Amino acid sequence: MKKFTWILLLVLVSGFSHAQSQNVPEAGKFGGAEKQVVYKNQAGYSLQHMINNGHYQMRALIDYDSLNMSFLGNWPSGINYSLIYSGIDNIFMLGSGGTMIVLDLSDPEQPETISEVRSRSLVDCAFFDTETNRLYLGAYFSGVEIWDLNDMQHPFRLARIPTESYPRGGVFAEGNIVYVMTVAAGIYIYDIENLEDINLIGHYPIPSSSLVWNSAKDGDLMFCAAGNACRIVDVSDPSNLVMAGVIAGASAGVYAENGKFYQLSSTSGLKIWDVSNPATPQLLGQIAISGNPAKISVNGDYAYITSAANEPNGGLKIIDVSDPTNPQEKSSFVCYTEHVATNGSLTLISAGSECKVIDVTDINSPQLKSTISLPGWVHNVFLKGNYGYTGSNGFRVFDLSDKSNPVQVGFNETLGAFVATNSDYAVYIPYSAGGNNKVNIMDISDPTSPKKMGHYVSPAMTYKVDLKDNYAFIACWWDGVRVINFSNPESPVLAAHVLGWYNGAIPGDEYCFAQSIDVVGDYLYVIDYMPFEDQDTKGIYIFNISDPANPVFINRFKEFNSKCNDIS
Repeated sequence: MKKFTWILLLVLVSGFSHAQSQNVPEAGKFGGAEKQVVYKNQAGYSLQHMINNGHYQMRALIDYDSLNMSFLGNWPSGINYSLIYSGIDNIFMLGSGGTMIVLDLSDPEQPETISEVRSRSLVDCAFFDTETNRLYLGAYFSGVEIWDLNDMQHPFRLARIPTESYPRGGVFAEGNIVYVMTVAAGIYIYDIENLEDINLIGHYPIPSSSLVWNSAKDGDLMFCAAGNACRIVDVSDPSNLVMAGVIAGASAGVYAENGKFYQLSSTSGLKIWDVSNPATPQLLGQIAISGNPAKISVNGDYAYITSAANEPNGGLKIIDVSDPTNPQEKSSFVCYTEHVATNGSLTLISAGSECKVIDVTDINSPQLKSTISLPGWVHNVFLKGNYGYTGSNGFRVFDLSDKSNPVQVGFNETLGAFVATNSDYAVYIPYSAGGNNKVNIMDISDPTSPKKMGHYVSPAMTYKVDLKDNYAFIACWWDGVRVINFSNPESPVLAAHVLGWYNGAIPGDEYCFAQSIDVVGDYLYVIDYMPFEDQDTKGIYIFNISDPANPVFINRFKEFNSKCNDIS
């Protein structure tokens, strides 16, 4: 069965309506200049208006479902970039790539997945409105997605708002008003009373020379945290947004509540500000935070801070902020972590492919209750019939018979990335520039219960795999191509080795940098993009593999200009 690569390019062109005066930011400045821009109110899947925003110039916005193609379904799970507490009982929402996992932690030792919200893109931030039971996702290329969670077991999407610049800085909602913090184009405010005709009702531009990766909202104030300062914007009148104040200094994670603003930075730790008069913020107190302070959540008298550093400085820091003039560290839980959410009894911390559930009822002694494993990066998918096979923090098998709802049906903890299969076995390798990589042989005769049978250790890189009968061809970069015989899946062995570097070898003749390979019938194709200009290795190398254990070189084609990274 051949591999397939799916490429989807979706572009929608929308007409503009009326011109309107807009304050367009000037690069490197807090203020801007009045200019005429054209745009119309937005709904559904149409384009946002385009503004030449400081250093950031988005001249075209790619949108979905055009060019006679349409979205069917996805499995968007992956690395963690977001984490929130719902505000309801012990329900938390954990980001996993483009998936938001709705978790019930009534039993913190046995987390229960209520449902999975599958967005169209990576979820960087989220907000849950307990009044409407709506979940708002800042979903990278997709913009802002609005989901109905009145029935948490059966979430469904209500609407999507494409945004100029990515909504990675934060999203908030009050009733029918949605506040979006984009990274490079400032604040956008939308009226969503009519979900079929969503109106843009306010915009406060921020120059893209000040990228805003974090934000907070308290009442009528939004705090826009960038690398050079935190702007305080009054959003009480969406049609007339004004900067109410500025807090100097770089900001990482931020939090705002009850007239206080909590600011994290790697140099100053935690600073607590009185912003009851935003024009003149007053520093109340501060405390050094070891490691690399990343995110913060406040509940009652305590601030829960993550430090994205390795041991011993990384982990969860619990700070007593009952006296904001004299914050004190109460306890910590050591690990590497980035994101945090808490309800005061349970605190979740997450990073990469892992989330930890911590009991903080004894504030002086946080206790780990459970660990939730998440998928990782997905590098490829191999299709065979109605099944898809891939590696993503483990070997995963998907039932793709319903294209609108891919379902994971099999899992094995063996780590890897690239997969190729024949009738009953899959060869599964890591995508690795290191050495001593395992070429794993997986039994997939029962797709719901894949099992590792054995492995061969490749001494150098493993970049790509393809099969002919019971032979696996592995692209190993400077080590050329290794051919593994897995007719005995419990004990695979090296059958052949071609184009591997050795001292004194002639480039392009005796060795190449095998970036990728492809097997078609009795032929093996190896591609080298010539990573080093002083070594003449670029080309497509073709071998006859009618006898896979004895590849015979046929030709090298090198008359192309591009630097190719893959071949299929």
